[in-house]
Amino acid sequence: MTSFSEMNYTTSGQTVSSWSGTTAEVGRIEADILRAYQEDRKLILITGAAGKIGRGMAASLRDRYRLRLMYHNTVLPAEDDEQVVIGDIGDLGLMRQAVDGVDAVLHLAANAELETPWDLALRNNIVGCYNCYEACRQVGVPKVVFASTNHVTGYYEVVGELPVTPDMMVRPDCHFVMGHSASIIQPSLSGQLSVFEVET
Repeated sequence: MTSFSEMNYTTSGQTVSSWSGTTAEVGRIEADILRAYQEDRKLILITGAAGKIGRGMAASLRDRYRLRLMYHNTVLPAEDDEQVVIGDIGDLGLMRQAVDGVDAVLHLAANAELETPWDLALRNNIVGCYNCYEACRQVGVPKVVFASTNHVTGYYEVVGELPVTPDMMVRPDCHFVMGHSASIIQPSLSGQLSVFEVET
């Protein structure tokens, strides 16, 4: 195994090879390298970070990206250098603050219960989704990853019209899908977003 003193490394803009020093000096250099690595990782905002998918995605991504986690009602402890934002995606001003400075947004926040009443679906799934995209457009975030659901075509299953194929029309089976469906919302947004170079 190659020891640290035999490796090439870069610190403060200078490349050094075959360096040997005290334990304290080695520790300082290792800290410099770790800090540079952390600064090079892209910063990703995950909305709905307390949800089942949000927690799973954070666990999967945290070793490759710096994370900013957005919570609403349930707030989980931050790990390492994670950033935390607490607030409502229905608030456009807060969403602008949440997306400011990130390289991409993974948008997972929504009311996902099939029995979600229309007023909550409207605010959290339709208005909230719009605010996420609009905040990214205003601030200049170049990429949004949008998660949809099989319930976009769920009514086909309810009435026994199977199999469902990608070319079939949207046929949601509940209120929450009306707002959190790429097939319903994204066509109306995609033209607007493409003008402002927001990739989705």
